[in-house]
Amino acid sequence: MRTIAGRPPTANPDEPRAFSRRGVGTNRARLALVCGALLCGCAGGGTFNIVSLQMRDLGEDQPLVSTFHPGECYYWIDEQGKINVALHYQNIPWLGPLSKVSFDLSFELEEPPAGRARQYTIRSREFRGRAELGAFVHRFMSYQGITSIWRDGPSRIRGRFKTFARHESFNLLTGWLQAAPLLFVGEFRAVLNAQKGRSIYKASAADEWVRPPRSGVPLRLQRPTSQPAGAENE
Repeated sequence: MRTIAGRPPTANPDEPRAFSRRGVGTNRARLALVCGALLCGCAGGGTFNIVSLQMRDLGEDQPLVSTFHPGECYYWIDEQGKINVALHYQNIPWLGPLSKVSFDLSFELEEPPAGRARQYTIRSREFRGRAELGAFVHRFMSYQGITSIWRDGPSRIRGRFKTFARHESFNLLTGWLQAAPLLFVGEFRAVLNAQKGRSIYKASAADEWVRPPRSGVPLRLQRPTSQPAGAENE
């Protein structure tokens, strides 16, 4: 209970202990510990926004920006000494499989920051993404962008990114179709975990879509010869 205008709080004999001054202090301390554990836990997190670059029409109720809050974000250094970052978002499909929304995003960059921070250029191989939106599967590949990474304590980093991405969507009726390009904008806090990060990394480039060799040659989307993983079970 807070002091108002310099007056001490008035004790209320009917007030539960949890809301008494002493109880509030105790609970605040416990809450701080819980929040600290969540913020510094072993899953990381972040926020990313998606803007469609479709310029044919703009409906009255059409969302301008879609925002998601991934509950997992990991980074690791691969065998070539490159830093990788992977994010995963999953909603709770209360209305069944058709209400499922999930995203797997990954960045494969150059060497980690030698000092406190480093900025990276994003081209065709650096960013991959895959999403399941109900009965539709979407995949994304960067073609231009930028990301910055800062060291954020032992075994932790944080970063921000902006990238344009090519976009294709799949459903059982039409197969793979080219869709409007997208702009991804976001930030993250990642914890070191190669095992979990690689799992998301693999999912982000599924459906016969892999990163090209580090030759600098641009990669075009390759249409898979099979359905997306899991589509045969829908």
